Amino acid sequence: MGGAEVVLSERGSLIVPVPYALFGELPTEIIVEGTLLVRKAELHMTVFNYALGKLLRKAIVDQPRLQTAINQEAATFAWKIAAGDTYYHLVNDSPGKPQLQTIVVMVEAKLSSFFHATRELVGEDAADSPELHTLKDALSSPPPPHVTLYTSDPAGVAGIGLNTVAELEAALALAGTPSPPPGLRAYRLQSLAIRGT
Repeated sequence: MGGAEVVLSERGSLIVPVPYALFGELPTEIIVEGTLLVRKAELHMTVFNYALGKLLRKAIVDQPRLQTAINQEAATFAWKIAAGDTYYHLVNDSPGKPQLQTIVVMVEAKLSSFFHATRELVGEDAADSPELHTLKDALSSPPPPHVTLYTSDPAGVAGIGLNTVAELEAALALAGTPSPPPGLRAYRLQSLAIRGT
């Protein structure tokens, strides 16, 4: 996407940079439900989050060839990302964490195909290694393809992870209950036509 290198980080995470131009004009600030949100300092689609990266690093210790194989797969994969028209206002006020709000847009991307290819790479040795078996299981549930556009973090850096489709569905269900308890909630927005500042 835009010629940027897609490679595993030292923490085992993997992101695909996304250009602002994909989403047209994005105001630098918007107000949603009375909360000021700022445009993210950089846009990306998360492929492997930090939790998955942690499993991946353990697996690489057991099978060092994986790092090269996954980086090669990532470098040659067709990371075509198309902007969607489904937006969510995410709120996370889980106990023990700073409250954060974000706006994400769902995108079209072949995350499932990349996860399948990575599972194939892991699967060759998974039967002999608990770490590889755990990683292979985790790779069966790719995240919903999305990009965070806005955050309540004044620095424009912090986001809220959406790690699986089931997690998004649970957040939507929680938001639909009267007086929802603290935790991750997702509210569907009709559009991004929200009052800018």
